[in-house]
Amino acid sequence: MQLTIDEATNTDEEFLWLMLTYAASMGAGGIEQVPLAKRDPYLRCYVAGWGTKAGDLGVVARDRAGDALGAAWLRLGEEGGAFKLSSNKVPELATAVVPHARGGGVGTQLMTALFDLARPHYSHIVLSVRAGNPATRFYERLGFRETKRIENRVGGESLVMSFDL
Repeated sequence: MQLTIDEATNTDEEFLWLMLTYAASMGAGGIEQVPLAKRDPYLRCYVAGWGTKAGDLGVVARDRAGDALGAAWLRLGEEGGAFKLSSNKVPELATAVVPHARGGGVGTQLMTALFDLARPHYSHIVLSVRAGNPATRFYERLGFRETKRIENRVGGESLVMSFDL
């Protein structure tokens, strides 16, 4: 699949909300889940006011027609904020690809572009993924390593994974 990868801007905020519904495993995800994501204090930290906070870095994959297919983005936590994976100096990753574009290398291209964008700014990044989620294998192939396990926002278990840039 031929793609372009663009740096995410504040005009991509609504698409990032949509992608967050998939990244956060909100049922099947999708536009109907966006209002729920916007009301969740933890999930709001990943997207609300995208592009206005120091440290916001992200990329969006688009097809030939310019339609967004996926995104990968980093955001720093704030002192006393809802992020809980690491220190507020280590950005947390969120990433997702629209269902019809999965399995075609979009995720790998997004992550490669994001790593290149992030290297001048950060030494490593973290993410959380629910225990048993097949995406764990994708993250491991990229070089992420499990650092701990935590209780996630819905009471289940999630793996915290770190990647050295």
